[in-house]
Amino acid sequence: SAASDVYKRQTQADIVNAVEEETAQTPDDNATRVMHYSVNHDVAAEKSVDQLFGSAAGADAAYAIALFTGGTPMFYTSQLIDYQGTASFFTYEASAFNSSKIAKVKSINEIFKSTADVRQGQLRMFRAGKCVLLEYVLGDSRLVLAANPNDRAFDVKMPIEVAGETVTELISGTQTTMPVAVTLEPYQYIIYRK
Repeated sequence: SAASDVYKRQTQADIVNAVEEETAQTPDDNATRVMHYSVNHDVAAEKSVDQLFGSAAGADAAYAIALFTGGTPMFYTSQLIDYQGTASFFTYEASAFNSSKIAKVKSINEIFKSTADVRQGQLRMFRAGKCVLLEYVLGDSRLVLAANPNDRAFDVKMPIEVAGETVTELISGTQTTMPVAVTLEPYQYIIYRK
């Protein structure tokens, strides 16, 4: 499913319902995987990254959401190079990679890889208005993603079970106390691990 669908839905509850429906329809056979992507060649041929997500930062938030909602994540080059137009799959055009975008993608991919253990736990998705709030729980370990796929700020309440606990904010690598609520700026996402 495309993360750009996040931007078309009215509430985060719609996203929760869509992921739960996908999960229910996916055979539990260790061979079938749901693919989550933010952009692919068909989508990129119709709309630019900015048209889909509001901005390059919006595309980053969409990628974080697609990455952590379960299934197998995919990434397409038009997003990696911050390509501003549409990109036909059938037309050759030389493009330069965006080094800051590559660094950002590598960083979130490293976070994704480093949290493989806790992502084997139960995925819980919360209804958080127009923002995405999800948590993986495995024993005492928790992984929390809060993401704002909107062009304005929103307050999001964190899962009460970890509020006040010492956690690591994985993007900055700093230890902090899990707040009861956070204000997410437009297109911001935060990842905490306990």
